[in-house]
Amino acid sequence: MIWAKSLVFLAGAVPFAVAINNCPLDGPVFPKPAKLSSTPVIQQAVESLTKQFTDWNANGTATANFSYSIQIFSAHEPEPLLSLSHTAPKLATIKHPGVTAVDENTVFRLGSLTKVFTVYNFLLNAGDTMWNDPITKYVPELAAIVANRTTENAVLNTDWDEITIGSLMTQLAGIPRDYALLGELTQMDSTKDSVVRLGFPPLPKAQIPPCGDVPLCNREQFFTGIAKFYPSVAPFQTPTYSDIAFQLLGYALEQITGKDYQSLLQDTVLTPLNLTNTFYKVPKQALGIIPGSANATKWSFQLGDEAPAGNMYSSAADIAAFGRAILSFKQLSPAMTRRWLKPFSFSSDPKASVGAPWGARRIPLGPEYRQTTGYNKAGGIGSYMAAFVLIPDYDIGFSIMIAGDIPGNTNWNIADMLGTTFVPAVTLAAKNQAANKYNGYYALANGTQNDGLYTFANSTRRFNSSLTIETDNKPGLSISQWYSNGTDFKAVVVSLQLTYVPTTPSIRLYPTALQADLPNGGKQIKFKALFEDLAAPEQVDKMFSTDCGSWVGVESVIYGSMSADDIIFNTDATGAVTGVYIPALRITLPKQS
Repeated sequence: MIWAKSLVFLAGAVPFAVAINNCPLDGPVFPKPAKLSSTPVIQQAVESLTKQFTDWNANGTATANFSYSIQIFSAHEPEPLLSLSHTAPKLATIKHPGVTAVDENTVFRLGSLTKVFTVYNFLLNAGDTMWNDPITKYVPELAAIVANRTTENAVLNTDWDEITIGSLMTQLAGIPRDYALLGELTQMDSTKDSVVRLGFPPLPKAQIPPCGDVPLCNREQFFTGIAKFYPSVAPFQTPTYSDIAFQLLGYALEQITGKDYQSLLQDTVLTPLNLTNTFYKVPKQALGIIPGSANATKWSFQLGDEAPAGNMYSSAADIAAFGRAILSFKQLSPAMTRRWLKPFSFSSDPKASVGAPWGARRIPLGPEYRQTTGYNKAGGIGSYMAAFVLIPDYDIGFSIMIAGDIPGNTNWNIADMLGTTFVPAVTLAAKNQAANKYNGYYALANGTQNDGLYTFANSTRRFNSSLTIETDNKPGLSISQWYSNGTDFKAVVVSLQLTYVPTTPSIRLYPTALQADLPNGGKQIKFKALFEDLAAPEQVDKMFSTDCGSWVGVESVIYGSMSADDIIFNTDATGAVTGVYIPALRITLPKQS
């Protein structure tokens, strides 16, 4: 064969016994699906979930004591793909203010889900260029603490100059969780009168915080208190959860913008996004689900200056609308959003990383190296739980609001129910839509694989220049055959990449999130090809060796400054693919009907 003879200089064919899995680039393996509400596999998933939750509610004890409102949403559709609300039967048996029936607009408390709004507010109004700046640059009280320090002791003194804006957002600052408000035994009604009996030594009054729950600490008291803090861990050592990190971010944003934090949030986020059922401070009781008294449920409990960490209120519909705004780049640029929706550190769970302020959860989708990532934030305060999930690979998300007597982990249990059914369905929908759009035979000629007309070196001759794109049970679009100038180019280009003749050459195409408008109203849509040998030796239980390092090999074969792994599809104004442009070969192959 032409390719085998021409590539003898690289190496002989290397026989390997075990087939390995394809190693895609991290991220979506098919273009993000659209029009999900009219997609049969999604309709089936919605029907299945509706039945699951109906059966759950019918169980006499499962949801008798808590209410919920949940939505699954797509960035590309204004209405939810699934919207379910449940009112706890117990609500009718108790005296309570607020609504008597829960729907998608009912207001719940968010707890720490508030932190997503805090980071978003910061990104929108200050950007992310100062993420590596020390917090002391923007909070003068912290700079004063450092300046007034008489001794340097890394164990006893928090190194505020090494704590950056970014470390606060990503839980890498190494500072304590709270000051006085939450977790302080001397302030909690359940413990403040019994701490000595529990084994703690008596404290002099000067060592007991003068504020906390009642009264709330003012700014001066807060900084007086945290000046006494021991650091939790060294900055950037490991993620450790902190609420006051977000209080400090609120102060920093006010310093940077010269504006009040609450006004910034309302004027630049909540009002422009039309989040009319989202509130920074306690709203009217008539809007919310309050499964008991306003005090006992913590509906009316306010966090004072720590509000950026967990004070907000919202509805399932508003959180879904917020998710659409994030995923559709309504206010933040695509590049900034992609920077934000990334993990910043590991955790001890290999499937779980930490973002700003997201938890990033790796979700397996089948064979090894095939997964997607959910960016999640949960919250809990008093009688309320919430969860917010974004899956950017599919531009979908979940909003989950719960109130009442809630068993632990219920927000994540609901997320598990939604994800177990819906993520496989949307994965299949993306694959099916990609197949319908891109699969086919692309050639210079009129559809015959052994014919073509091409001018080269001032002469005209017939040859085959074509490729075939298919989908199968593997990730991405497959180039099952590829000929250039009569040469089996699939084998050629994989051999050039690997520097040996492959036994089982594989070329898969993956989205790049790059596209451009064409004069005809269509688009150019760029994919990246990965060249692999699926018969390469399998690396099993190795410490450093891996089967999956394909990201390192991107753009390894260049011809005249054009990468051989660039594949660009052209569409017409209707979105139908008309051809594929291969820059390295300086050729466009029309799609044959």
